[in-house]
This record gives sequence, structure tokens and C-alpha cells, in this order.
Amino acid sequence: MKPESYHGGFPEGDPCPCHPDWTRGARTAAGSLACWTGRAGMALSLAATSVVLALFGGCAKPIDHPDIRTVLDRQIEAWNQGDLEGFMAHYWRSDELVFESPKGKTHGWQATLERYQKAYPTREAMGRLKFDIGKIAPTGDDTAEIAGRFHLMFADDRTSSGRFYLHLRQIDGAWVIVRDFTVGD
Repeated sequence: MKPESYHGGFPEGDPCPCHPDWTRGARTAAGSLACWTGRAGMALSLAATSVVLALFGGCAKPIDHPDIRTVLDRQIEAWNQGDLEGFMAHYWRSDELVFESPKGKTHGWQATLERYQKAYPTREAMGRLKFDIGKIAPTGDDTAEIAGRFHLMFADDRTSSGRFYLHLRQIDGAWVIVRDFTVGD
């Protein structure tokens, strides 16, 4: 019997939204237990977390990432001004950029911009954006992952919300989104 994914029961073989470089069901040396349910995996994850917290928890300071938070703040500003290109300025301008949602996977900066333009053809259609950042986690000296929520509020009192998982990389001194997995509620 194969365990279900810890993240919402997505089928094996799909990319993990919080670990975009991983495939569900593939056990890797780097943190695979965090994406599997099952008593043994969860118990081992909890035990490992407890050990890390016991050893380092009292000494560690909370890490803030002001440069990354600035990227997100600028995206919100651009979105709320109806500026999709300004919003996209913080994505990696590369054909290797990946944007994924339940509606499909898009490769490349230009294709992602066109996807946004099709979904949000007018400023009114864009609504007003707000992010709730749950976690910014460094995964290396020049990489980080973000888990958060988005909220869109529209003039007619409609709302839309969901979760996003971003993988950022520092390229040429700037933090850019290289992979975005977004799913609505």
C-alpha cells in the first residue's frame, strides 16, 4: 500500500507544491518524509524536528528576508495598479520559468504573462490583491521557498483566494520567482 501525499492527496508523479523540484511519491534524501503521511514518516519527522529545535531553538533568531518581502510588496503594488508587466517583473525572465495551477502548467516568462493577460484582461478584472505570507524558508545561499495565501477582492464584492508556493532564486543580485504553484480554494 502506498501512502497518500501529505499535501492534499495529489496523485503520485505530480510535483509537490511546497517542494517544486520533487515529484510526489519519490523518496529523496532531502526531506522526503515531510511530504508523506503515515505514522512512521510523521513520527520520524516530528522526532527530527524536536531534535533540531532542542539543539538550535534557543540560539536561533527569527530570520526575516526583507529583500524577498520587498519583491512580494512590489508585486502587490503593481497588481493593484493594474500593471501586469510590473507584477511579472519579479518573475524570472526566462523560458525556464514554470507557472503551475490546476488549470495546467505554463513554461516561460512571456507565456506566463500572456496567461495572466488572458485571465485578467482589465484592471477591474484583476481586483485588489493581498498576500498572507505563511513562511519564507531559505533553501540555499541564493534560493528560498515561500508558502502563502492570496486574496483577491473585486468591486462587486466577489472574492477569490487560494494558496501559492513559490521557489525564488537570486539571479544577478535580484530575487526572482522561478517556479510558482498556485491553487484556488
